[in-house]
Amino acid sequence: MTSDSPQRNAALRAADTDRIQIAQLLTDAAAQGRLAMSDYEDRLSKVYAAQTYEELDRLSSDLPGIPRPPRRSEFHPAPSTLLLAIMSGFERRGRWNVPQRMTTFALWGGGVIDLRYADFTSPEVVIRAYSIMGGQTILVPPEINVDVHGIGVMGTFDHSAAGKGMPGAPHVTIKGFSFWGRVATKRKARKRT
Repeated sequence: MTSDSPQRNAALRAADTDRIQIAQLLTDAAAQGRLAMSDYEDRLSKVYAAQTYEELDRLSSDLPGIPRPPRRSEFHPAPSTLLLAIMSGFERRGRWNVPQRMTTFALWGGGVIDLRYADFTSPEVVIRAYSIMGGQTILVPPEINVDVHGIGVMGTFDHSAAGKGMPGAPHVTIKGFSFWGRVATKRKARKRT
């Protein structure tokens, strides 16, 4: 038996990249109606806890027509993003690629960043959020690990969503400040279908 055999490779330890790729496959399957939301969330928690390729394969092998990503591929984070709301608004909802670095700025405006249905392109994400006489809301699903390091001056920078999610799930760090404004981070479950 060669070292490249499927049986031997199945026992190899999976990397963060492998878990994120399978999580994206499951998200695609749920979006196409191939998985009920409850099954999707159950499998997603198991994907983030998986240690080997064999465990990951078991969680996605019954999904026909879904192409399998190559194993041990390197991360290709989406480009850094700047979202501005100057007397206006910004919104990121639904399926979109979360970059490794994102900066948001609201001046007399507001914005929403919804990470619940988004595809993570890196296991570590940093969001720098700034609000001046404006407001922003960042929605994160329950499984994501979240750190919040922001300051509110005559405004609020909500830390209530900070905490651990599932081991192996992406880690989001939110930094910044609000001045006469608000940056709110909320954990929110996905809608049931």
